[in-house]
Amino acid sequence: MRGAAVRIAAIAVVATLAGFAGAAAVADPAPSPVTLAETWVGSWTGKATWKECSLEGGSTITLPVQSVGGALTSDGDLLLDGLGALTWGVRDRKLAVYREGLEITLAPGKKGAIKLAMKTAAGCVVKATLKRASSGIASCDAVRALATAKATCDGLDEATRDDDLEQVDASWKAWKKLKGKKQKAQAKVCTAELSGLRTDIASCAPSAAGVTIAGGYCAQMISLYTSLASCSALPQETRDQLQQTLPLLLDMLTDEDSCKAMYDQTAGPMAQLGCTP
Repeated sequence: MRGAAVRIAAIAVVATLAGFAGAAAVADPAPSPVTLAETWVGSWTGKATWKECSLEGGSTITLPVQSVGGALTSDGDLLLDGLGALTWGVRDRKLAVYREGLEITLAPGKKGAIKLAMKTAAGCVVKATLKRASSGIASCDAVRALATAKATCDGLDEATRDDDLEQVDASWKAWKKLKGKKQKAQAKVCTAELSGLRTDIASCAPSAAGVTIAGGYCAQMISLYTSLASCSALPQETRDQLQQTLPLLLDMLTDEDSCKAMYDQTAGPMAQLGCTP
């Protein structure tokens, strides 16, 4: 009886989470991993303002967005020492990271720029307008983003998966110098290359959460579940419910099969909400 009650309670929480994420997904479906890589992967630089922060970064910041195993990640220490690795979730058209006392978002801006916003529970507010390193040719910028993502794809041959990126890096400076007809001609070449790269990246798509599974499904499930209790994207009522049922969840996570089942139900909704550890 107790085991059944535990499972019912845990599944009820997962269903609540899935329903909440599902409502958001209906309004604005999450883009594909290919679109995410093409849109976001690259090195973003711009001016930043810091208000009410005990520690401040520079007036100019550079934030690379990388694709690691299909998930979008950044080194948070480049923003502020101690943030560590950031795994971006997708919410509406934004990338987002939610932790206890911390919220960071990247939102599309004008003319290819993005808007970074970071808030902490202590009242520190950081805002920046960032632009991605560009060749001046939109299709070639997309090629570079996808080639960068392809170079880290575990599903492709390690001996050849970075060949496209090496070719792009070798041509990058020359592309930036092109003008007029030569620039248009190169744009057509890059456009033709996009189809093959998109196919390659599609094969690198991660699990729905974009989270690398390490240390077994049970360890990963506990990490996912505990992070929800501090995820500001969820209503307080849902977070309270998660905290109350966590001891029950720990009791039932005794074998990898049940852990995998719970992980599969929880990971996708978490990613849609941006609630990643």
